[in-house]
Amino acid sequence: MALEKDLLQDTQKVGYTGDSDVKLAVVNDHVEEFASVEKGITILPMFMAVKEFPWVKEKMWSLIAKNKDEYTQLAANEESLSGYFIHVAKGVKSSKPIQTCLFINMEKFVQTVHNIVVLEEDAEIYLFTGCATAHYVKTASHIGITEIFLSPGSKLNYTMIHEWADNVEVRPRTAISVAENAQFISNYISLKAVKHLQSMPTAYLRGQKASVSFNSLIYAPEGAYYDTGARIVFEAPQTHGEVISRSVTHGGTVIARGDLVAQAEDVKGHVECDSLLLSDGGLIQAIPVLETKVANVSLTHEAAVGKIAQEELLYLMSRGLSESEAKAMIVKGFLDVDTFRLPSHLRPRVDQVLKLLEQGGL
Repeated sequence: MALEKDLLQDTQKVGYTGDSDVKLAVVNDHVEEFASVEKGITILPMFMAVKEFPWVKEKMWSLIAKNKDEYTQLAANEESLSGYFIHVAKGVKSSKPIQTCLFINMEKFVQTVHNIVVLEEDAEIYLFTGCATAHYVKTASHIGITEIFLSPGSKLNYTMIHEWADNVEVRPRTAISVAENAQFISNYISLKAVKHLQSMPTAYLRGQKASVSFNSLIYAPEGAYYDTGARIVFEAPQTHGEVISRSVTHGGTVIARGDLVAQAEDVKGHVECDSLLLSDGGLIQAIPVLETKVANVSLTHEAAVGKIAQEELLYLMSRGLSESEAKAMIVKGFLDVDTFRLPSHLRPRVDQVLKLLEQGGL
């Protein structure tokens, strides 16, 4: 199976090229294509996975409660099996990114998917997910349930890029169980308008020396509404977690959250929110929450919200740049994706979006 050319042109905008040895694309409510030819890595449509591996059904809804909110209830009632299942065998380390895509090409469609990812002991992969609507779709909804299970010593580097239409509502619900010495790295990028996006993944650090890092880059033009963040629950000692967000608003709303909950001693957690407000009419809120009933912990936060520094702007203009060019350069530097270790095929797309921001007269 392969995506049609017109679909592929849209999915490539969020990095899904379809050239990976391990890939799966969901279009609306059905799996359009999937392939798994790398030894030790299995990727299947969820409806096939629950038949082939009965234990997968037990994993579903074990980290996220069906009655968590109205969106999880809707997903549970739909009993959607159109998502993906990924299993990585013990000790397997993939050299290439696994590609997945959640795509909507039908006007006013409500997409519900349920994804399960399981890494066995000492396994390591780079998982990339691109989520988008077709260029001709204006209104739609997406509800994505994702539950991730990391066994001792495993590592998952997970990058997600969103590119929705202006009138799309998005409700991802994600939870991660992180065992001893396991590591979870999450990179989230969204640089376009969306009607309303609400996302607050929760990581449970359940084994000693487990660690998690949530990183996000968001640009909110006029009309966009982003309510994003992450929650880390430190259930075991000697665990570490951080929530790092960078956002820019040009008339849109950005709410940046970071919740740290310490339930064990000798844990370290940090929340960092940096935001730029480029024009009046936008809104930025940084909301850190630090919670502990244990004395021997270190939970910290820092936030910086404001406009572009005038001295930086004047310096660049003194070097021959116009005011809009200077602002664009500062914003592009602020939204630096180098630390995200993006696949090489994806970096040109991110650069293209940043170029469009510049042409829009920041």
